[in-house]
Amino acid sequence: MGISKLVFATTLLVTISLPYFVSGQNDGSSSSSSSSTEEYFGLLLGRFNVYHHAISGSLYAVNATTLLIKNFYYDGMGKDAYFWGGSGGNGPGPNGFIIPDQWGRTNVLKKSDNRDFTLTLPEKKVISELKWISVYDLSRLENFGDVYIPDNFEPPGIVTLPPFTTPASDDISDCSSDNIELIDMKTIRIGRLSIISYHNQENYFAVGKGLVPSLRSGAGWRIPDENGYLEPLRSYNAEDITLTLPGDLTLSDSNVHWLAVYDKMADKALCYVNIPSTSGNAGAYSDGGAGGGAIPPSLRRTFKYDYSLPNCVPLHNDFHLAWDVVGQTITFEMVAVANDDDWLGFGLSGSDNKTQMMSSDIAIGHINVKTGQGVVQDYNVDAKAPCTSILEKKRGVCLDSELGHSDSIQVLEGRRIGPLIVIKYRRQLKRADEADKDIDPDKPIPIIWALGRLLATGQPGFHRLYPRKHVTRIQFMPTRPKSSSPHQSSSSSSTSSEEDSSSSSFSDMTCQPFLIPDRTSSSALKPWGAAKIVDGKLRTFSARLGPSAGLRGYEGMTGVANPGYAWYIQGYLAPELYMQRGVTYSFKVEGGNNPHNVETYHPFIITTEAIGGQNALSSPRSNSILSGVETTRRGLSRPTAAGRLCLWSHEEKGRNNFKSSDRRLDESYPTFEKFRNSLKLRCENSSEPSIVEVTPNSSWPDVVYYHSFTQPGMGWRIHVLDGAIVGAAVAEAEGESNSGEKVASVFYLVTGMVVMTMTSLFCCR
Repeated sequence: MGISKLVFATTLLVTISLPYFVSGQNDGSSSSSSSSTEEYFGLLLGRFNVYHHAISGSLYAVNATTLLIKNFYYDGMGKDAYFWGGSGGNGPGPNGFIIPDQWGRTNVLKKSDNRDFTLTLPEKKVISELKWISVYDLSRLENFGDVYIPDNFEPPGIVTLPPFTTPASDDISDCSSDNIELIDMKTIRIGRLSIISYHNQENYFAVGKGLVPSLRSGAGWRIPDENGYLEPLRSYNAEDITLTLPGDLTLSDSNVHWLAVYDKMADKALCYVNIPSTSGNAGAYSDGGAGGGAIPPSLRRTFKYDYSLPNCVPLHNDFHLAWDVVGQTITFEMVAVANDDDWLGFGLSGSDNKTQMMSSDIAIGHINVKTGQGVVQDYNVDAKAPCTSILEKKRGVCLDSELGHSDSIQVLEGRRIGPLIVIKYRRQLKRADEADKDIDPDKPIPIIWALGRLLATGQPGFHRLYPRKHVTRIQFMPTRPKSSSPHQSSSSSSTSSEEDSSSSSFSDMTCQPFLIPDRTSSSALKPWGAAKIVDGKLRTFSARLGPSAGLRGYEGMTGVANPGYAWYIQGYLAPELYMQRGVTYSFKVEGGNNPHNVETYHPFIITTEAIGGQNALSSPRSNSILSGVETTRRGLSRPTAAGRLCLWSHEEKGRNNFKSSDRRLDESYPTFEKFRNSLKLRCENSSEPSIVEVTPNSSWPDVVYYHSFTQPGMGWRIHVLDGAIVGAAVAEAEGESNSGEKVASVFYLVTGMVVMTMTSLFCCR
């Protein structure tokens, strides 16, 4: 089917990161992104002329509004000095404006010892309209040092390329786009990209050299998708995509002549665009002058890690695996861009034919934040949920030792190096017991990996990075060609399905420098914000399950790690509730009542504990639960509020459909309304909801929590108020919304009238 025959309804914004193609050992250091040519910082405006105090440094134009100062030295002796810009023809004087410092502040300049940093001009100011930039003392009206802008100066700017073209031999196009923009030396934006990916294809983004795209004989390289995954592309529906070249690779590299969507199975490009050599030649733009046609430099930095093991493969842009086989043992080194409370996991798939989490044998490691030491433990997976005790049996992602088996992992190292967490461990090739799997180093083996955040209980929470429908196989004793690099892997990969287990070479992927996350970028994920439900007349709440939506949703809103699902109250993702003492409320609970399905068995509780998941705790405090349990004769807490399962979820679709049930895409939705409208509610008909009635009284604290009995981090706050201050609570919620706190929506029915609500009301479908 051609693209022209389809109707596209939405446009999305996605970010793509490309892999690294620099061979050799890494030195464990941070550096600016560079290519094999001379490093490019933008157009050189000049070096500071010095008149007073000690000032030195070089000033570059990065783009129309951004300046880069290299090796800036200032003695800091001026009492009222600022970066000062103006367009007066006679040079720096009182007629000008303050340029905010590297932190975006207009404070008096402090001492600087040969620092590199960027300055952003105030709104509506552009470099081409300026005549000079100086360090200027406003009290003394004294110019300490300046740089003059050349006449008719044109700063670096976006270069526009034509849309993707289709090879002349193809009658029907399954790939198209609008114009393609070179934003800077590492960033490419594709407008309204559309691709149909079929089951018999392995489509990848690729870059390479030559006039015609090809992956043969090292002419090009497969590159990760928009989320950094090294797996075949999904289908795209008129989506805007931004590619960020990683590591030391830039558009000035002599090997980057084209960008393509490439079908590895058919060994041909579905569509491509040529990148003119003049557009990527940094040397042509780095000699100052009036500019014109220059592409801005990239300000992203990379971190080079010194791998201690000879074999390495990038499982993701942010997650690399190195290993070495010695005798009957194998040593692994997991290296990832991660936070202090993240966990890293790697192991053998639960299936011999595909990547499968269930029944997998996996090692999970993290850094103990108290001791700074590495922790690596042997896990077995029989359910997609953190380990919990149900029907007096441990189920979920459980330690081998919790299941009565041995821990076969030998911890060698765990440390933080810059933005990276490094976990190193050793195990035997032969399994220690029936909970483990054998490793045959002479044949490709399907593997599984993931990265996520630790729950408040210390257990691994839901993974934010993980493979889905593509199997990666690694042959741990590779046959390396003579010309291979020190970190060349001979692992292989293929489409993951029951019917298709074919493999394709993965030997062109090597471990290269990591791209340091840009925490200040405007493209960084921002939470949707919290919903607050304040209603003086509402007495019944619906409580159902739905996806937690990662940093956009539950985790970003609450700051709490999550097992994957969260409570949806009245159709809102974990809203804050306001209740009055002395008033009886009902919760219609539909969180699953089948204890054999660990992933979706969530009896409802109200507790004074912020964590929840009493059944997952090693020493649960039954007296902290205010509602939802009863005490057995043995003194154990037993849940009483387990209703049928009603689950908000994505539709399961094939690879040739758009925006399938891939939960890794949840964070791509710009608003909760759009995310929620992509879900459908499915309810079991074999049972009924459970009704929980509660009447807050004077013994209840002012803040309690609704949660799941089996898993932590699924619910949120209930504010318990006296009747006289309900109006004050409404004012408080409105004040938070107006003050800039991230409040996505406030649903008020204080007088029976909707004061503020979301664009669509979906509490009662």
